[in-house]
Amino acid sequence: MTKYFALLQNLPQTAQTTVENKVKNNKKAVLTLLVQDDNNVTKALKTALTANYGDSFWKVNVITYAQDTSSALLAAKLTDQVVATHPDVILYEAPLLNDNLNISQDESTASNQAVLTALAQTKAAILVEPSNPIYNGKIYPTWNAAFKATLPAQYTYLDYWTNFPDGASDAMKALVVDDGNYRTLNEAGQKIWSYALIKTFTTK
Repeated sequence: MTKYFALLQNLPQTAQTTVENKVKNNKKAVLTLLVQDDNNVTKALKTALTANYGDSFWKVNVITYAQDTSSALLAAKLTDQVVATHPDVILYEAPLLNDNLNISQDESTASNQAVLTALAQTKAAILVEPSNPIYNGKIYPTWNAAFKATLPAQYTYLDYWTNFPDGASDAMKALVVDDGNYRTLNEAGQKIWSYALIKTFTTK
């Protein structure tokens, strides 16, 4: 198991300890993702976990939402579904872009905090990431910055946006789909996001 435990080094210490103890007791560590859709980023992470750890280390659960806001996640009780998986580690993709398009920033802050509070009852290590960066965003990036700055210390923020070029640059424009709004990452953009997650979970 030592070679597998070495792959955990980019996870927070609480996650490393929890996962190691679970595996030492001949049980799979449970990773539950609460993320938008089961897209290529999620699939790439799951593939990388199997490639690096094999089939007997992680049990991965994926609970998805579509265009829902954080308030809608609460109303749909998706947090109850996460709790029911008895996770050791949770990855929560806060739907900040959906929030930015549909609800106020105050409501977004309150509802995301409520989601995290509900997830925290599992005692799992919780990693939090924002929804994807976009091209030439004006207000949305400020929401993400505020979310990051006010996230309670017990949660680990995955700042994968730092792997992307400046939001107003041509390089960023080349990473999104020209859907009239430039809000969706293309395959190249998804690979950047995937790489950041894979590095977090496999130290590679």
